[in-house]
Amino acid sequence: MSDTLTIVVAALQQHLNSAELITLSEGRQFRLPVDHIVCDDGAVFSIQAGEMLYCSPRENRGPWSSVEVMTVSKNTVPTHWDNCAGEELAGYVPIEAVAKEIIARGHKQLTAL
Repeated sequence: MSDTLTIVVAALQQHLNSAELITLSEGRQFRLPVDHIVCDDGAVFSIQAGEMLYCSPRENRGPWSSVEVMTVSKNTVPTHWDNCAGEELAGYVPIEAVAKEIIARGHKQLTAL
């Protein structure tokens, strides 16, 4: 893995782990969504992970090898993962693929860490 890719994957893991946990009935926990990632080209992605989401492992604490991604911005087609034939939501996307998409589109804060 390249240095930039390693840095962005680590930044994504940190971003995902910053989610607040809320305790539900029966002791289960729910992760509040973390902020969207806004790329330099205007693409906006919601990247989430947790027990109740399409990620691996399906746990509330990372690290995660795959995540759930929703394309929030209109007319944005990810090039580093299958976007489920045009659907906005993609599950079990390898976190490295998400990092590659962010690197390709640019993100001053995540790629400069």
